[in-house]
Amino acid sequence: MKSILPIALAVFVGFCNIPLIYGFKKAYSQNPFIFAGSFNLCSAFLFLSIAYFYGGIEHQYFIKNWTLILFATLGIFIINFLAYYIINHHGASYWIIASLSSMLIPAIVVGYLVFREKLNFWIIPSVICAILSVIFFVLSKR
Repeated sequence: MKSILPIALAVFVGFCNIPLIYGFKKAYSQNPFIFAGSFNLCSAFLFLSIAYFYGGIEHQYFIKNWTLILFATLGIFIINFLAYYIINHHGASYWIIASLSSMLIPAIVVGYLVFREKLNFWIIPSVICAILSVIFFVLSKR
């Protein structure tokens, strides 16, 4: 039963993608990147506000972690750019492949290869099912 909380949180993350995908599809502008820039700016404000009230901002934090911050920023920028392109040029249903890929690739590379997290009997079949889901999705679009 102790694994229910992370599973529930992961499912909640999935539900939190609804406003993101809906916004990318419905928010119209002559410049499509205003939406991504706006919600990322609002998100940054919320995170920095929470950080301030959580315990203050560490003065040396940005100096110590600037490379990781830039690396993560590049990743988020590319995710937002490609999310816009996928959703508006190919349809929101293609988010299935993006979601599965965004789960599988970091879990394997960061979780298992970099941080050496444990594999158990149930992880292998779930990864195989996720890969099969991508294959069946691609086949359904032919």
